[in-house]
Amino acid sequence: MFCYITKQSLFPLGKILIAPAIEHLGIEVQRLLRRHESGDFGCIDPYDSDQNLKAIKSGEGILSQYDVMVGQNTILIAVMTESDRSYTVVFILNQSKLDLPDLPEGKIPPGSEHS
Repeated sequence: MFCYITKQSLFPLGKILIAPAIEHLGIEVQRLLRRHESGDFGCIDPYDSDQNLKAIKSGEGILSQYDVMVGQNTILIAVMTESDRSYTVVFILNQSKLDLPDLPEGKIPPGSEHS
């Protein structure tokens, strides 16, 4: 028998914006968003985790970071929710490790913006 635990969302994510490179790499963003909104802030230090918990109550910005395997590389993905909860942005912190195709400046591929 399987048991699934669903954690409750601690704050609204607002409109979700995803960096084009993340979708190109096929990273499972929904799982990271669920972790972020439920208080699993990933690989941040205890001080920053405590600051995030305070920010949830005080209405400040919230930042999570997750190590994600892409091929042979581990990349660091950031998920940041704005203080007014209108936007959550998902982006790569160490993109220089990856061999990504050049995307034109200001062009967002279809599906990179979610609401």
